[in-house]
Amino acid sequence: MVDWLKKNNCNSEIINLEIFDYYTEGPDVIEDSQNDKVMVCFAGNLIKSDFIYKLSPQDYTLNLYGSGFKKEKLNTENVIYNGSYTPNDLVNEMKGKFGLVWDGTEVNNVSGIYGKYIQYNNPHKASLYLACGIPIIIWKNAALSKFVEESGVGISIESLDELDSILSTMTVNEYQKMKENSLIISKKLRNGYYTKKAFAAAENSI
Repeated sequence: MVDWLKKNNCNSEIINLEIFDYYTEGPDVIEDSQNDKVMVCFAGNLIKSDFIYKLSPQDYTLNLYGSGFKKEKLNTENVIYNGSYTPNDLVNEMKGKFGLVWDGTEVNNVSGIYGKYIQYNNPHKASLYLACGIPIIIWKNAALSKFVEESGVGISIESLDELDSILSTMTVNEYQKMKENSLIISKKLRNGYYTKKAFAAAENSI
């Protein structure tokens, strides 16, 4: 978004927040499931997330949280609906090793209006996952993918079709490093670090 504004003649000083902070009264860490399959969380408005009905995961399960779920459209037992919760309750209910940041109707890319949107916006669900110490899986062309990669708090992918292969070959050490980095970011998000940092930068620019 910063790049777009500059290209479109915004000459004012721009402070990049990087990611939204996230206050929660939930647990500091979402415990990893001991299930044989890797559990991936997806929380959000399921009405605009039709990609979930096209998934056929083999080496992971997708745990869904949110409103607008259509059970009759589901075609696999590895996508599981867990209900809709308030933000404070949700952090007590989520189970998974990763949190998914995806949108739209397709599994091989985020196309259309949602694809354009995710290239500029700062998804609140990403802050939710990280506040709970959960590493992120995100579309590689999303605006936040650079933050995820540089902070070492997850992986960027081109297509959800890649996930079975990626998750089945990921080592314990690779995951543990992402988990440790996510816990570091979690403490920052819960304490308003990025908001305070942006305010300080704004004050210094005056």
